[in-house]
Amino acid sequence: DDTNLEPTERVDADDEFGEADEVEDVSQLEIETETFGELRLSEQAIVKVQAGLALLIEGVGSVEAAGEAIYATLFEAAPSLQSLYKTP
Repeated sequence: DDTNLEPTERVDADDEFGEADEVEDVSQLEIETETFGELRLSEQAIVKVQAGLALLIEGVGSVEAAGEAIYATLFEAAPSLQSLYKTP
């Protein structure tokens, strides 16, 4: 069950060629903060992301709860990003 990944668990990260690399610690993945380039995903990656989001929504019960879980995880992993987002 990948819905509760801990930072030290193994995850797959697609590289620029669409091949998966195993990443031991997601905290070691780089986040680009200086530029915002267009994100291009392969059809396979899009299908995987959509399937993963559907599983998350099913697991937490609603789209709103899924969004809250995603942002809570993001802000827990990188608290400095929270100031970049506005909340109602």
